[in-house]
Amino acid sequence: MSYRVSAVLNSYRHPIYLWDALASALTQDSRERFEILLLTPFPDLEFPLSITHLAGKCDREVVKITIPDRPIGHAWSIAAAAATGQFLAFLDDDDLWEPGKIRSVQDALDQDPNLGFFHNSQTLVDSRNHPLHSWGPHRMIRQPSSLTPAGRSVMVNPGDPDSFKVGRGYAPDVNNSSVAISASILRGVGNTLSGLHRGEDTFLYYCALASRQHLYLTSDRLTRYRIHRSSNTSAPPVRGGVDDPGLRYRDLVTGQQQCLRILRESVAKDLPDNVEESLRTDEAFWDTLAGLAGIRSPRAIQRGNIAQLLGGKWLRPRARDLYAAILGVGEFLAPGPAEMAFRSWRRLWF
Repeated sequence: MSYRVSAVLNSYRHPIYLWDALASALTQDSRERFEILLLTPFPDLEFPLSITHLAGKCDREVVKITIPDRPIGHAWSIAAAAATGQFLAFLDDDDLWEPGKIRSVQDALDQDPNLGFFHNSQTLVDSRNHPLHSWGPHRMIRQPSSLTPAGRSVMVNPGDPDSFKVGRGYAPDVNNSSVAISASILRGVGNTLSGLHRGEDTFLYYCALASRQHLYLTSDRLTRYRIHRSSNTSAPPVRGGVDDPGLRYRDLVTGQQQCLRILRESVAKDLPDNVEESLRTDEAFWDTLAGLAGIRSPRAIQRGNIAQLLGGKWLRPRARDLYAAILGVGEFLAPGPAEMAFRSWRRLWF
């Protein structure tokens, strides 16, 4: 049996949250049937009775697919080959979908038969599923759609500069659990995707742009993105078992840089000129974060190139204001308070 939408749930690192995630997929408000694929490296994974009962009550079937213990991109390639859906919607095992997620994907497919990519905004929640109002300055600076009121949507044509500019205003704060993509696009880049260790969501976003198919971006918060001590499902465990937020953050930055390099080598030649400029902007953003991660004191900022970056055209106004404030700390405060303020900033960012 074939479906229009396949829900793909990965089970990698967060078994404590997995069944909540699966329950949110089972209870989706959908106008038509859809399949649920559970990707797991654990062949002996068994469903608890509560999930079995819920699946029967909702009349949904969960297909378990055993995958090798490798990065999520490799698992998604396996899912693309196994899925019967025209569109694949992804859900990490520590996140949740709001009840209307699958229906929204179906509605977008009804609206535009040339749809290649779907992305929604999200609510940030803590480990207990309580909403967080903000988390990390980089999210608010680079991804303002987190702050955009719900109910705003746009259909983007990558080949139309004006349309793409409007779409960039939504700045898809891509995360795995908010992405749905055409199975044909995913299958076309499966081999490259399998080698990624980080940034699969960003990779698929640009692959969709390179395909010239349309993108549907909505500020509706259809995903609950969970922030907890071991956030970022797609990241490999920190060596030695040390749960260090700074190490995880640097892993995020280097992973995104690797993703953008692979994009540059693979699909960049197929991007429209206006999208190519966007790729350069993202490369500059992550390169800057990599440089900031190495700064250890306010004095190092003065010796670095941060002041020059304040004039960069690619820098968003919120980022410019933040960097200017950091420079001001070193100028107007005594060394002791400046060092304390800087340490607080580093802790928040890295």
